[in-house]
Amino acid sequence: MKKVFYLLLIFTCLWTIGVQIQTIPQNPNKTDAKGRRKGTWTTLYDKDWKVVMDTNITKFYRIITYKDDLPVGKVRDYYRTGAIQWTGKLLKDRPSEVKDGKCLWYDKNGNITQENWYRKGALLKPKIAIDSNWYKSILADYNMIKMEVAFED
Repeated sequence: MKKVFYLLLIFTCLWTIGVQIQTIPQNPNKTDAKGRRKGTWTTLYDKDWKVVMDTNITKFYRIITYKDDLPVGKVRDYYRTGAIQWTGKLLKDRPSEVKDGKCLWYDKNGNITQENWYRKGALLKPKIAIDSNWYKSILADYNMIKMEVAFED
């Protein structure tokens, strides 16, 4: 019985360590001669979504590709564990993010928790939250006039 207990204890410790030391993808994070970001970058964030360099305090990370200092393609944010946290398109990410198109948020188990649609940073559709039973519920009350004006721009 003691052997089984010790084996379970060792297995649990090793599994816990494995989860905690999830490897964060490394990218070159290069800039061109003018200091503009280019290529694929990995950006680390703390629990408050502040950029950090220390992987010990990293709670989230972002994989993003740049061309001429602007994001291109789909941007993905991940929990420290490697599980997806957010996907979407950014027209720019600094000094503030400008989302465009469909954006999805995920819980730590990979379930979609929220879906929003943006156009040049403006929220177009009401926020949709998806609960654990996968029923959609409208969280925000936006009138159709605001949505029509946003589409006409």
